[in-house]
Amino acid sequence: MRKGFTLLELSIVLVILGLLAGGVLAGQALIRAAELRAVGTEHTSFITGINVFRDKYFALPGDFTNAGAVWGLVNTGICGDAPSTDKKTCNGNGNGMIEIATALNPTDGAISYGTNEGSYFWKQLANVELTSGPFDNMNPYNPSKFSAAYWVAVSFPATSSNGFVFVTRNGSSQPLLPEDALNLDIKLDDGKPLSGAIQGWVSNTSEGIGACINGTSYNATATTPGCSLNFLQRF
Repeated sequence: MRKGFTLLELSIVLVILGLLAGGVLAGQALIRAAELRAVGTEHTSFITGINVFRDKYFALPGDFTNAGAVWGLVNTGICGDAPSTDKKTCNGNGNGMIEIATALNPTDGAISYGTNEGSYFWKQLANVELTSGPFDNMNPYNPSKFSAAYWVAVSFPATSSNGFVFVTRNGSSQPLLPEDALNLDIKLDDGKPLSGAIQGWVSNTSEGIGACINGTSYNATATTPGCSLNFLQRF
């Protein structure tokens, strides 16, 4: 006589499987929430670091015209094209703007491209232990605790100010679901993608702005990452 599972036993197994699945989903949600909280913490720490640096050197990291006298200059070829494994760095141009050489989006005129100050920025902050490194003087990307996302220091010509973009490396895709972007924007700003100090954008124009923004709101119906963020922090 063959024995099978009773309905009670099957019910118990299904309940256990349901609890396990629920636990996994809850765990993923908690991890995601922790990563989002880290974004705000990281931004605050960068602003604090910039203020400390400016109080000490009377200049912005990356834009510092006398950086070579403090840490030494990288002398191989064009300064910004030479990696540095020690504290040697390059001088900025002192114009008060953090310009980057790496085009996050070549068609986006909102970001100032030019020198490699966005790379010197992280190198010089790390030199005085105001951010974690190491940085090699050529890399404008500072990894976030949020999966696959990076911070890049840039200048925004339209507002004559500096800030950060929160983006994937090389801007080939977006790090945030519109829901995530909205969550951050509500907590840190006004919750609107086209106004305030935090604004949504798309670093890869082939994806289209609709991947992030629907009209004047974040695209709440999107289920795939479609948003990068501009942090228009004036410093």
